[in-house]
Amino acid sequence: MMRSRFGTCHQALVVVTGAFVCAAAGAAEPLAADPIGGWQLVKVSASLVVVVVAIVAVAAGLKRLKSLHAASGSHMKIIDGISVSTRDRIVLLEVDEQRLLVGISPGRIERLHVFERPRAAAFDELVRQAGAPATVAAEAGG
Repeated sequence: MMRSRFGTCHQALVVVTGAFVCAAAGAAEPLAADPIGGWQLVKVSASLVVVVVAIVAVAAGLKRLKSLHAASGSHMKIIDGISVSTRDRIVLLEVDEQRLLVGISPGRIERLHVFERPRAAAFDELVRQAGAPATVAAEAGG
């Protein structure tokens, strides 16, 4: 029973497709004697160049907006991240010059470790408190 329905549908599809092909063949006009002219080729090429330039301009604009957003005083940055499974990640964040290692899983974020400030930054802070420029103190020490 299923086979006979499929056969009937298939035959109907072949008949309809054949009718469209015959109608298209009868309605087709002869091709123009002139191939694409030089001016038309220039217009198509110019349009292609305009589209490519527009794509590059939009990409550059988006990149610039992204860098402006990152430099707009954001206090949090994602330094690095790694997937440990299909649903879990470990991410290194920097929040106000302090680095945090956090574990992220669906429905839960857990602090794994808080890194101390690097000693070089602490040394620069001590030099600033003493009143000497950090570069002079670094040159004197090394």
